[in-house]
Amino acid sequence: MTTTAPAARHQVREIRATDLPAFLTARPDAASMGPYLVRQQTNGIGTGLVAFCGEELTGSLELCWTWPAEVRNVHVVGPWRGRGIGTALMNAAEQAVLERAAQGEPPDDGDPADDEEALELRLHVGLDNPAARRLYKRLGYRPTGERTTTTYSYLDHDGVARIAAETEELLVKRLDP
Repeated sequence: MTTTAPAARHQVREIRATDLPAFLTARPDAASMGPYLVRQQTNGIGTGLVAFCGEELTGSLELCWTWPAEVRNVHVVGPWRGRGIGTALMNAAEQAVLERAAQGEPPDDGDPADDEEALELRLHVGLDNPAARRLYKRLGYRPTGERTTTTYSYLDHDGVARIAAETEELLVKRLDP
């Protein structure tokens, strides 16, 4: 699957192992994310989507093959924000879900209620990320009111271990074949 955002001349496609050097250049703050996306894809657990402008990686996301499917780890590289890359990545994720559903995934157990749920795409957006929230709402994702708070540790730019907490809300979009 490859899609192109003509106005921005961006290409969105599945991540490849050969993309890892470009991923590291674009996201030195998240050195493990590229290899993680490749592993998820290799194991059939998810699909890593990447956006490129020429040879430069401009964004990425993880599409988890749960049902309903879920988008995680959306990132557009700073200087490329506001240029349609997030939209192109999300459109590619939605298309991938529709293609999987057309191929018979998830398995049909005969319950019509499952069929309706299977064609949803879900994502969580931080309450402190209004720009992303605006993008997702513009693309048709609707807030559910379901919120979760995640506490995690990370290394800052100086290599110091830090702890952060992030509160997110679940957004859902119904995908029509």
